[in-house]
Amino acid sequence: MPVFSTLAELRGDPILGLSAQFREDSRGEKIDLGVGVYRSEGGETPIMEAVREATALLTQQEATKAYLPPSGTPHFQSAVARLVLGSENSVLASGRVTTLQSVGGSGALHVGARLIATSAPDAVVWIGNPTWANHAHLLGSAGVRLKEYPYYDSTTHSLDFDGLCKALATASAGDVVLLHGCCHNPSGADLSLSQWHTLTELVSNRKLVPFIDIAYLGLGMGIDEDAAGLRHMAENVPEMLIAVSFSKNFGLYRERAGALIAVTEKPSTAKVVASHLEYRTRCIFYASGPWLCAG
Repeated sequence: MPVFSTLAELRGDPILGLSAQFREDSRGEKIDLGVGVYRSEGGETPIMEAVREATALLTQQEATKAYLPPSGTPHFQSAVARLVLGSENSVLASGRVTTLQSVGGSGALHVGARLIATSAPDAVVWIGNPTWANHAHLLGSAGVRLKEYPYYDSTTHSLDFDGLCKALATASAGDVVLLHGCCHNPSGADLSLSQWHTLTELVSNRKLVPFIDIAYLGLGMGIDEDAAGLRHMAENVPEMLIAVSFSKNFGLYRERAGALIAVTEKPSTAKVVASHLEYRTRCIFYASGPWLCAG
């Protein structure tokens, strides 16, 4: 029997399917509410001038097509850490941070989940209800167990912070909490800075590990404002993971430019974590193409 004859066709992604329906629709007044990609009034996704200049500069300066390390371009890694955590953040000077260049934010989420599955196989990853639809697939396919905490109350159209805190108060030490850094997808309801402070205290007391997905940095209130809660948490917890995407804020959708930042308890642990992230990257994909540096 042919090996592939046992396979049944799977249903396509509903969001991508909606985009396909949009393209096939001949009506002129249609509006695309599918994939979250910026469109101009003419329906195009323009390339930012800064990206054009960076791409040209990279092409001019590039002298080789040899492989980069599995962790990516060193100056990209350090620049991402400074951008997200803030150049004055104490964890950067402490040597407790390691950064991996990844295939978009999705790659960062999946590699981070693989790291959790390896280092804490009994840990539960708590995800919000609602959250981005792909979170469950990207994390669950890495082998981690998932539980939900309430995040948004659709009846009051507001953030359910009390429900969130009550649910996480039942989490076990070592469990992981997935949070949106800003511009919550799909609710749009973000934590206030005071709520970030409260949540930081809860996470610390319960010995939980925050896993922040920040895909819209700078598109909410501004870079520093959007990252304020995340930065406070990074300075006040021993361990933390941050998945970064540059698809939205730099318009680098097809470049799949992202990074995974790990904050560890001590510098020696950061080196160990870096070795595991590189290993996981080699096992899944070799995310080292210099084209990712354009962002």
